Amino acid sequence: MTAEEAVEILYRAAPERFVAERKRLAAELKSAGDKAAAQKLAALEKPSVSVWVVNQLYREQRKRFDRLLAVAAKLRGGDLSVAAEHREALAEMRRLAAERLREAGHSASEATLRKVSANFAALAAAGGFEPDPPGALRTDRDPPGFGELDAASFAALPKREEKPRPSHADDKQAREKELREKKQREEQRAAAKAEQRRLQAELRAAASELEERKRELERSRRRASEAEDAVAKAEKALERAAARVRELE
Repeated sequence: MTAEEAVEILYRAAPERFVAERKRLAAELKSAGDKAAAQKLAALEKPSVSVWVVNQLYREQRKRFDRLLAVAAKLRGGDLSVAAEHREALAEMRRLAAERLREAGHSASEATLRKVSANFAALAAAGGFEPDPPGALRTDRDPPGFGELDAASFAALPKREEKPRPSHADDKQAREKELREKKQREEQRAAAKAEQRRLQAELRAAASELEERKRELERSRRRASEAEDAVAKAEKALERAAARVRELE
C-alpha cells in the first residue's frame, strides 16, 4: 500500500472511525518500512462532518461535482451568463450533502450546511482540492471573495446610450421607448444589487462561522493543555508513590 492509497482509504472512513483507521493505516505503512509516510498520516486531523461529506460526494456524485467545477471555470473566465447555473449547481450539492449526512446519522443543521456550501464554493473557485489531494479535503475552507463577481455583474449591465433628440418635442413614441429602456435598466440594477446583498449576507455568515470555529479550536487547545498538565501531575504523583513504596520495602 502506498502513502497515496492510505490517504484515499482514510478519507473514505466515517468520522467515528477516522481515528482508529488512521492508527491502523499508519501502523501498516510503518510495518512496510515507510516511516515518514506513517508519521505524516498519523498527524492528519480528524475532519469535521462538513468536510467529510464533501469528500464523500466527490466520490459518490462525481458527475455533479465535475459539473460544478466546469460551470465555475466559465464564471471565472468572465461568462456571467452561467451565474444562475452556478448557483443551481451549488444548491444541488448542498441538497445532496444534507441527504448524505442524514443517511450517515449526522445532523444536517443549517450551520453545518453553511460550512458545506462554503467548502463547495471554495473548491469551485479554486478549480479543485489543491493543495489537498482530490477527495481528501482536510479542513473547512473560507468561501471565496465576492468582490470581483459583484463588479463584473455591475459592469455587465447595459449602459445608457446617448440618443439624438427627436426632431419634434412632442414625439410621444420616442419618449415612451426611452421610458421603457430606463425602467429596464433600473430593474436590472435592482436585481444586481439584490444579488450583491445576498452574497454579502452569505459572506458575513461564513465569516461568523469561521470566528466560532477559531474559538472552538482555542478552547480545544486550552483543554488539551490542561489535560497535559493533569497527566504530568499524575505521573509525578505516581513516581513519588513508587519511591515511597521502595523506601518502605
